[in-house]
Amino acid sequence: MKSVSLVSLKDQAAAALRREIYAGELPDGAELRQEDIAAQLGISRLPVREAMQQLQNEGLLERLPNRHVRVVGVTAARLRQSFAVLAAMECELFALADTALREKGLPDPACDAEFHLAAAEVLDNPTLYQRFFTQRQGLLDAAQALGAAEHAALIERNRAIAEAFTVGKDTAPHIRRYYDDLTEQTAKELVV
Repeated sequence: MKSVSLVSLKDQAAAALRREIYAGELPDGAELRQEDIAAQLGISRLPVREAMQQLQNEGLLERLPNRHVRVVGVTAARLRQSFAVLAAMECELFALADTALREKGLPDPACDAEFHLAAAEVLDNPTLYQRFFTQRQGLLDAAQALGAAEHAALIERNRAIAEAFTVGKDTAPHIRRYYDDLTEQTAKELVV
């Protein structure tokens, strides 16, 4: 039986806000109040406050003196940087998890999320897994909200990663290509 991964309310709230920001539903300069967001999401203020702190740390929000926050806005350059960091994280995860992944085997490349989370999962480091999962999910949610995630093209990139891994070649160029393609698809759709 496969283990269940639970996502905290904070992470769910952060993902929802991140999606709205990337999709342009929360435009640059919009002021947000914890109370309003909590009511919209149907949760208490505490996970919203934590989610806002996380997005502030990611540079998507800035704190204002009156306990409000303001949307900083997303640019194509910032999006490219975020995907580049995500690609670097995944390249390092694959390198760290090489032996464990070879023992366990890679998931089916057609299962995009499971495939990309496999390296973080086999390391048995919940903190690292959660950071990678949250960052990846937020950016993929943004790409999907913008209508940019072309599933068939991404699966082909996954197959190239799996093939390189299987024959013992460096997966990093293929992982970077996956994220470069996703970046370009998303940047084209970005509302700025």
